[in-house]
Amino acid sequence: MNIADVILLVFIGFGLIIGLVRKWWRLIIGLIVFGVLVYGFLYLGPADYISNFVRFDLINWLVDNKIIPPIEINLQEQLGVTFKIETVQEAFLLLQNFDLDPQNLISMSDNFCKMASVIVILPIGILVSWLVSTLLYWVLLRWIMPKFLRKGIINILIGGVVGAIGYGIVGMIVICAIYSPVYGISNNIITPLLDSNSELSVAITNFVGTSSFDQIQQVLKTVNGYIGNFNPLADSSILCRPMINLFGSIGLDPFYIISTTPKEGGESVSFLESFNNFLKDVTNAIIEKSGSVAGA
Repeated sequence: MNIADVILLVFIGFGLIIGLVRKWWRLIIGLIVFGVLVYGFLYLGPADYISNFVRFDLINWLVDNKIIPPIEINLQEQLGVTFKIETVQEAFLLLQNFDLDPQNLISMSDNFCKMASVIVILPIGILVSWLVSTLLYWVLLRWIMPKFLRKGIINILIGGVVGAIGYGIVGMIVICAIYSPVYGISNNIITPLLDSNSELSVAITNFVGTSSFDQIQQVLKTVNGYIGNFNPLADSSILCRPMINLFGSIGLDPFYIISTTPKEGGESVSFLESFNNFLKDVTNAIIEKSGSVAGA
């Protein structure tokens, strides 16, 4: 059992308690409402609308309302230009100047903005599902539902089981969402930096010096240990890994709840994949620029 399993158990335990308290009918209604809201948000347009607003309009809206100043990056000395960033996608595509793959950058910006839109909707969905299930019970179900379906230890226990399953699924999705960027950071940054012979390690050492880099490595060892113990797909996972594999086998891989299709008719790319590819390009660019500086 690893950290991901412990977190999943916390979600399951919380769901069990909520289910025992709220009873099965209110919980089922709440989970159905929550599921419908999330599905409708992700697949019927609202998620794309919000993510596109974040991706193409948010920065200009913040500037127009004087919440932030215009974003300009002065690179006259380095590249002979000054960049004015008006969209989130432009911020990502700016990295094309360091020879990063623009297709990966566009995928990353799309998934990044979708992640932002999901972060906005999840707490709203939880609140709405709780309110709707409570109102439906007190306004309607309490008066038409037979007493034997509302009272008794069996109904309480059923509520606990429903709560544990429902919140367990939510917990698994949260774990996968958190691990997606963490995996990319560990795979492309921390692990190479811990190998003193890797190109990235040599490049960063040239920038910060040997003594400073040794201190950085000590911190990274601890961080990478926690990340490795958090991996929901590791052999040490006895709960998350079987559940993810089960859902993946029926086409409901939780890692793909946030995904994009880079090209029309192409394969879907998960946030985990796009962020991993993005960091891979970034680290390769750092290595190349470091080599050119050293050569100069």
